[in-house]
Amino acid sequence: MPLIDVNGIRVCYEESGDRGNPPVVLLHGLGCQLVQWPDRLIEGIVAAGFHVVRIDNRDAGLSEKLDRLGSVNLMTFFMPAASGPRPVPPFTLADMSDDVAAVMNGLSLARAHLVGVSMGGMIAQQFAIRHPQRLLSLTSIMSTSGAPNLPAPDPAAIGSIMSVPPSSEREAVIAHVERSWDLIGGPHYKSTQVGIGRMTAAAFDRCRHPPGILRQMAAVLADVERAEALSRIQTPTLVLHGEIDPLVPLGCGEDTARRISGALMKVIPKMGHDLPDPVIPEVLESLVTHWRAATPH
Repeated sequence: MPLIDVNGIRVCYEESGDRGNPPVVLLHGLGCQLVQWPDRLIEGIVAAGFHVVRIDNRDAGLSEKLDRLGSVNLMTFFMPAASGPRPVPPFTLADMSDDVAAVMNGLSLARAHLVGVSMGGMIAQQFAIRHPQRLLSLTSIMSTSGAPNLPAPDPAAIGSIMSVPPSSEREAVIAHVERSWDLIGGPHYKSTQVGIGRMTAAAFDRCRHPPGILRQMAAVLADVERAEALSRIQTPTLVLHGEIDPLVPLGCGEDTARRISGALMKVIPKMGHDLPDPVIPEVLESLVTHWRAATPH
């Protein structure tokens, strides 16, 4: 897969479909890689007449690992503001959104439809705030505005993604991550059979880098001012969210949609924090309808 130099680092990307078609840029979530997008979704987007660009976020997948920036103690990001100065992460979600703009520059994409899942949705929101002229549309999936006092994640769900595998052996790590995906994906669909969790082994074999996940998490926790800036977004926006998401509850997506002027809110029944195969047709229809309405003719 090709690498491109952006903002002093190397970022991995993959293209699908005709370059002459309207571009769609996809951003994945915490620690996830571009190979963890469902094939059925990518194939459907291409068949609908769009050019897909998937990106490995910095510190994940085959993009550059930023160990030189040091490790992080996530507990310091949970401390109340009264306990001292807010900690500074090694990099920010704004930095990650600038990576996306630089990749678009390298691929000569003046504007694109931008789609982010979970942390990727947060990056996409930052992009819309910082680079509005580069967007045809914005889609935030199973993500949040980051505002205070939003519904909290289910303790078991947040515990599962914060927990450490019992060993670093391949099979132990894969089993541990699969259990997490099955939990955060909700009870209706088994993620290891029809969702993102079924790509766990492939993702492990391609790249696993826990320090990068911690740095990405620090960027998420430090991004405390994004919610107030969402009102500035004028880009046509779609917010998609699972009805029973235990990790990022539905109220978080609803808050995002309320804060962005004119945003459309679409709730996917039975969907948790996952993109399981049975919901792909409904997700795809919502996306394509949104993109076609926002694409200049």
